[in-house]
Amino acid sequence: MGFELCGKVGLVRSLVVSPPLRGRGLGKMLVTFAESKARLEGAEELFLPTISARFFFEQMGYEGIQRCLAPEALQNTAEFSALKALH
Repeated sequence: MGFELCGKVGLVRSLVVSPPLRGRGLGKMLVTFAESKARLEGAEELFLPTISARFFFEQMGYEGIQRCLAPEALQNTAEFSALKALH
């Protein structure tokens, strides 16, 4: 669904818009939908590991932090660990 819930913390993931479709607001709609769904399921905070889409998510109100500062529950997820191993 675009996020993984770990208690009250959500890990946003798997959101992508194909290059030919970018610039039409689809990315913002996907993020807004994932945020709404995460809140409905109990998330109080959302984190997003990204490098390639950092500017886009900063425009959506996300702030950059070091991965080591993410909550431990997120650092223990397979998704977070796999991304961390790439860097």
